[in-house]
Amino acid sequence: VVSASTTCWLKLYDGVAAYWFGDHARAAQALAEAEAVAWALPAHIDLAYLTLFRALNAAQDTDKDRALAEILPLRERLARWRSRNPSTFEHRLIMLEAEIARLQGQPLEALRAFDAAIAASGAFVHERALAEELAGDLCRQEGLVHLAGRYASAAQDHYSAWGAAAKAAQLRTKAAALGLAADRPPDLTAMLDSIRARPEGSAAEFPE
Repeated sequence: VVSASTTCWLKLYDGVAAYWFGDHARAAQALAEAEAVAWALPAHIDLAYLTLFRALNAAQDTDKDRALAEILPLRERLARWRSRNPSTFEHRLIMLEAEIARLQGQPLEALRAFDAAIAASGAFVHERALAEELAGDLCRQEGLVHLAGRYASAAQDHYSAWGAAAKAAQLRTKAAALGLAADRPPDLTAMLDSIRARPEGSAAEFPE
């Protein structure tokens, strides 16, 4: 007999791994099963990962309204925890708010939020890598190839520093397939400053 707490952990980490490697259907199923027995882990820190990855995985849904309907209650849960422990939850909440902005058609606000999450990540190097990966995906979607390459390169470095060699290798393969340069253009700082200085707007307003 497997205890409810063990089932929760098994499903949680299966779902997290599936999310990280892009199997969002499997992630959704595993994380939903973990949520069903989350009562067995009262006040455990892993509930934060369950909440975060359920929300991030939901953000990959092509039905944006359905995604937001699932994400917003999870965002409120993270916000409550952030109010009690900002150093642990601030960057997670901001990362989720970046995905919400992306889903709401606000790519500039999303990129600003990803940058803020990266800056606030502290010792959580794996979550810094995740925010960089998501920022890179956003930049690629918006046609910002140089910035996408910069974020992808930083994410690879931080996944490697965390010991996630398979994830770093996946990103290297993905970047090569998409033609994303690993080097960082000399005008990167000016480019980022220009983006941050602009008022919130559409994807067409991004410089390249």
